[in-house]
Amino acid sequence: MIYVAVIGAGAAGLCVGRYLAAQQDVFSAVIYEQSSYVGGTWAYNEKTGLDDNGVSIPSKVYSNLRTNLPKQVMGFPDFPFPDEVSSYMTHAQVQRHLEDYADHFSVRNLIQFNTQVVRVTPKVQENTKEKWEVTVKDVRSEKETTSIFDAVVCCIGKVPKIPPIPGINEFPGLVLHSQDYRHPEDYKD
Repeated sequence: MIYVAVIGAGAAGLCVGRYLAAQQDVFSAVIYEQSSYVGGTWAYNEKTGLDDNGVSIPSKVYSNLRTNLPKQVMGFPDFPFPDEVSSYMTHAQVQRHLEDYADHFSVRNLIQFNTQVVRVTPKVQENTKEKWEVTVKDVRSEKETTSIFDAVVCCIGKVPKIPPIPGINEFPGLVLHSQDYRHPEDYKD
């Protein structure tokens, strides 16, 4: 048995989980998701910054976002978007599709929600095969646990970064990363 940790239950993590679950005679997988839902960045949240558990809100979408790629390019080969959905979908349609995908392929059974990966460390075991020590934290209780895996698949989005521009801290206006943008009305004169 090959033990696999998957970090993140967005589109990539769900897809990895689906294929690992399809080969349960070979793989034993767990998906760690720091939020309480699937969908990663597609799960719209009005809030920005940190959630009630002090965890960074992964959503990078804004209220009226539509995809910039057609559904024919974005869909999973074995689970296409429904015909009645327009080619350029809303974030809510993409989110719903990811939820349906997780349910259709029973991927939710692999997910540990509200679980943040704190550390991933390579470990050499007695048989000289490299393993991975994965430490996770329940974001509600803050209890940490550590497990050993044969493989780790990182399926998280990029960490936002505001470049270190000289004088940015003295700028009197609003400095905002695009991940925190939600409504165009907030920026009208």
